[in-house]
Amino acid sequence: MRMSRLLLSRIVVLSAAMLLVALALAVWQARRDVEHEAQGARQTARLLDALGGLHGAPADEIPRRLRAVQSILDSGEMRHLRVILRDEAGAVLAHSPDAAGPRLQAWLFAVLGGSADDEPSVHWTLRGGDGRRIEVEMAVDRASEQQEALDALFDLLAILLAFGTLVVLASVLTVRQVLSPLHGILHAIEGYRSQDYARRAPRGRSEEMNAIADGLNHLAQALAAAQEARRGLSARLLTLQEAERAHLARELHDEFGQVLTAMRADATWLARRVRGDATLEAVAGELVRQCERASLEVRDLLRRLRPALHETDAQVPLRRMLEELADSWRGRAGRPMAVELDLDAAVDALPAPLALALYRLSQEALTNAARHAQAVSVRIVLAREGDGRLRWEALDDGVGLRADGQEAIHGNGLVGMRERVWAHGGELAFLPADPDTGRGLRIRACFPLAEAVAEE
Repeated sequence: MRMSRLLLSRIVVLSAAMLLVALALAVWQARRDVEHEAQGARQTARLLDALGGLHGAPADEIPRRLRAVQSILDSGEMRHLRVILRDEAGAVLAHSPDAAGPRLQAWLFAVLGGSADDEPSVHWTLRGGDGRRIEVEMAVDRASEQQEALDALFDLLAILLAFGTLVVLASVLTVRQVLSPLHGILHAIEGYRSQDYARRAPRGRSEEMNAIADGLNHLAQALAAAQEARRGLSARLLTLQEAERAHLARELHDEFGQVLTAMRADATWLARRVRGDATLEAVAGELVRQCERASLEVRDLLRRLRPALHETDAQVPLRRMLEELADSWRGRAGRPMAVELDLDAAVDALPAPLALALYRLSQEALTNAARHAQAVSVRIVLAREGDGRLRWEALDDGVGLRADGQEAIHGNGLVGMRERVWAHGGELAFLPADPDTGRGLRIRACFPLAEAVAEE
């Protein structure tokens, strides 16, 4: 059903229900007013009967009949009339109760322009059996009329207020019910912003909401499929990159390494042959040293291209590889760097792709710390979290990132680290190692171990 029709139908049904309630209240109010009028009429009839009984009544009966008249006047059920009975001397024998203090209705009607003058009264004389005269004065009780009108006005206002409140409440509830899927849709959109495409937008009761939810869910499925395809492609590219590095390492070792070995042997032989000739001996010695230096450079390049793996290794020996990597930085000539490893047992049972990724992350973190951050110490942490994820961290005491964090986006190998972490379904964050001073860099990556084990 379309949203406009759904809202209209709900509002019509609720309005009809509230109209029935208002009608029931109006009928109840009318019945109450009729009952009050009937009571007033009965009391008026009783009053007239009691007044008629005073005419010609014996002297000893007059006090009792006056008390009966006063009882009728004091009942509060007399409507619209004010009655006063006086004797020949003008003394009041019975009278309607006076209004207690100023009345709201009199003030209200005065503000609205109503007259506050008393209505003209009607007088007649009753004679008792002993010839005593009783003057009867009867006039319209304007205050009673005003009070009745004011009560009716307040009742109407109360009904209108209740009806308006119910209309607003019903409208709010209807709109909230119809638009309730929006909360789920916004929740799903927030997830899509953070690349959480597993969330789904809920369907509602209107065609428009269902169309939006279906479109978002279809988009999420397409984005999730594209993300998985891109992640798989990235993982395959990283695998090909490792294979290419291994191939280059073998070529360097087999070809260039053998050539350097032969050159070093020839240079050593030449140095022995030219002993006694200081000039040729110095040249031959320098040639030997250059060959040794080239061999060390090639060995270091081989170590960076391909960590020390054996063909018989069932798993990647990540612990041994990280220890060798740390030793190579600690013993580096010129500017050694203190490297601390904090590895738990999770490092010994990781699948090869993830283990190689962690090795490359550590390698890149050490390189950036030495070349760009001027760090003198680095700490590598690898631990299993309580939620089942694997946490890798690299903390250095260098200069840290720029305030705008551009290094984490452009250059310095950090982009490659982000791509490598993303390819294995992880999350990467760049934080200051010391939040107070802003110095140092903490690179943190978290990997879902369940997915990592599934890859194995």
